[in-house]
Amino acid sequence: MRNLIDKWQARHADALLAQALRETGNVAPRLTLRAALGYVIATAFVATAYLIMGLGVFIIAISFFEWGPTILGLILILFGYFLRPKRIKNTAKTYRRSDLPQLFALLDEIAQRIGTPPPDGVHIDRDCNAYMTEFRHPHDWILGIGLPFWTALTGPQRVALLAHEMAHKVNNDPLRSGLYRDAQEVLLNWHDTFYIDEVTSFEMAIGHRAGAPGMQLIGMFVIEQLHGLLMRFVFYESQRAEYRADALAVQVAGRQAVIDLLEVTTRAEPAYRAVRDLYPYRSEQNGRIFDHMAKTLATQDQDLRRRYFKLAAEEKRRVDSSHPPTTMRIEFVGALYEPDSVLVPQADFTLLDAELEPIKHKEGQRLMQELFDAEVNM
Repeated sequence: MRNLIDKWQARHADALLAQALRETGNVAPRLTLRAALGYVIATAFVATAYLIMGLGVFIIAISFFEWGPTILGLILILFGYFLRPKRIKNTAKTYRRSDLPQLFALLDEIAQRIGTPPPDGVHIDRDCNAYMTEFRHPHDWILGIGLPFWTALTGPQRVALLAHEMAHKVNNDPLRSGLYRDAQEVLLNWHDTFYIDEVTSFEMAIGHRAGAPGMQLIGMFVIEQLHGLLMRFVFYESQRAEYRADALAVQVAGRQAVIDLLEVTTRAEPAYRAVRDLYPYRSEQNGRIFDHMAKTLATQDQDLRRRYFKLAAEEKRRVDSSHPPTTMRIEFVGALYEPDSVLVPQADFTLLDAELEPIKHKEGQRLMQELFDAEVNM
């Protein structure tokens, strides 16, 4: 059975790669039957919250405010209000243009090349990763940059990274914003409604007589299956968006810069493990922890590079995750035409690194202290 599933996944992953190669000229996705069905299903899930609130209002209206129906209507309104997608607030430390003028100057250059406004703010964190996401309160597009990742990259790789993430702002990636994310939140709220926490045998016995736990289990099962159905559409469209972002990054930074960037991502695991070399973390608590992780990410040790690239190549070709396998993305980028010209940024990376240095030391000190405290309290 597992082999059949793997073959099905691989077949669809290969078909998606072929589709992505046909769509390289499209910044935004071409509407397919699968995409249309996904939007219809997501809309239906989001609509349940508002339909329940509307039903509550309708019951109150037709009952002319009689006590019983009015109470039922209010309960339905409150329940629908609980189910609805909430505003996602940006609560993390956010750096604005006035805080990081050198970085935003580079973002402006890339944004102009892509044809989109630059991000409204930047999050700096400790991950070997980067991301672009949308917040609704306030309405902000935020670029996230992981310090180990950024420190490890060359200038062209940094341009490729920023171009890729900013491309998600224009290519309708369902995981970054919009309808799909709202649908996931509504389904999660439905799941919380049916969720069974720790239940004693006595409570279970009583509940079985009333049918409560059985109904909750059925409700949880149904919601989980609906969520799985939604995620099939989300992951498929998200992988399409990743390919489109890679294609746009190639137009900005060139094929080799994007391929090199993707190869660096295959060494995230040993970079995280390299932190152990700094044990017990109590001396020189500063940004050197990110430099140490970056050294592994950017290693020139050919054996290490080959070993982790081989591991990445062994990853199964699947469509049930948000990103295509790294080697498939490299295959995709390698098949693209080299642009006539690549962006040569006017930004000075030396000044840019100096601008980020205080943040790097502050985050490094905090991380090393947390690691030290964790060791002491074990």
